[in-house]
Amino acid sequence: MKKEMPYVKEIFIQDDTLPAERANELSKALIDNKIRITWSCYSRANLDHETLKNMKKSGCRGLHVGYESSDPKILKLMNKGVAVEEMERFTESAYKLGFIIHADFIIGLPGETIDTIKATIKWAKKLKVHSYQFVTPKAYKNTPLHS
Repeated sequence: MKKEMPYVKEIFIQDDTLPAERANELSKALIDNKIRITWSCYSRANLDHETLKNMKKSGCRGLHVGYESSDPKILKLMNKGVAVEEMERFTESAYKLGFIIHADFIIGLPGETIDTIKATIKWAKKLKVHSYQFVTPKAYKNTPLHS
């Protein structure tokens, strides 16, 4: 890309679940091949500190993170696979490393109440992030949310 499109100054990796393994592999490839480009990506809220350090070193500057909710029951119902405490550790680590963090939340998931929505908003305001996005879920046909 650097050869074919030298005018591109930044890229965004649009992988909804960029796991640590792929993030590390990408970071290592950029570093080893001395490819200097600024990049950002979607991120899970459970990447470890070492992975985040590698990403930062390779040129990553922004993380678009799906937190979804602060309610453990809702996170479990949606099979998020990440606990609130993990998300807090991730956010603190990413913030300290200097990432720009955009936080995504879903309001109106099954099991959601006014109280859980208020709790998620209160929790979101405590996170060291740079911007927020609150959306309602879209129930696509033949998905668990649709049934």
